[in-house]
Amino acid sequence: KPIPKESDVKTFNYTAHLWDIRWLRERARK
Repeated sequence: KPIPKESDVKTFNYTAHLWDIRWLRERARK
């Protein structure tokens, strides 16, 4: 397995964070 670049990890974490916020907002509505 190649080691992911730090920038790739940051991008992935950022995307996951955005999805998390979206999911929490959807849940908060109900």
